[in-house]
Amino acid sequence: MPRRYQMSARATRVQQTHQRIVQAARALHAEQGILGTNYEEIAQRAGTAPATVYRHFPSLDDLLPACARSIRVLQPLTPEQAAEQFRGLSQPAQRVEVLVRGTCECYERDHGWLQAAHQEADLLPTLQEMVQTQRESLRLLVRTALAGANVPERTVQVVAALTDFPVWKSLREAGLTPTEAADQILELVYDQLTKAGVL
Repeated sequence: MPRRYQMSARATRVQQTHQRIVQAARALHAEQGILGTNYEEIAQRAGTAPATVYRHFPSLDDLLPACARSIRVLQPLTPEQAAEQFRGLSQPAQRVEVLVRGTCECYERDHGWLQAAHQEADLLPTLQEMVQTQRESLRLLVRTALAGANVPERTVQVVAALTDFPVWKSLREAGLTPTEAADQILELVYDQLTKAGVL
């Protein structure tokens, strides 16, 4: 029994260290960029040794997915998961509003790391894959929100572009509050859908 307890306590400590490293890495990546952050800085922020960081994450290809795991917009979606986002909403306008406001909330919550990921995606294949997954999931959400409305694929692509992170970021940098940015994106999307005869 004491042996089992020791193993459990050790596993808990390992998991706590793992989480501290991920939190430290995400914070530093948001502050100074992903390639601008080294493992020694992560170790210092996490309160551990660089060797421990390397033991948990031998390379950036191991660390980056751990950092992205809790960022909702970076996770791949199935059609069933996309449909669940709009359960109980029958009108396209309602579903689009849920899509825009929910996506903008995710951008606000994780904007620092998302900004670093988007800025450095061309430099790191792992980040490029994450950004591509985010955009594919966003297009799936748009198609699902507009299901049954006979929307041309071009309109889906435009709406997905309007609701993508760079547009939100530009609006926030222009001085709009999070609510104002979401409202502006929603207005642009509604205009596009009205022109397409969807609304």
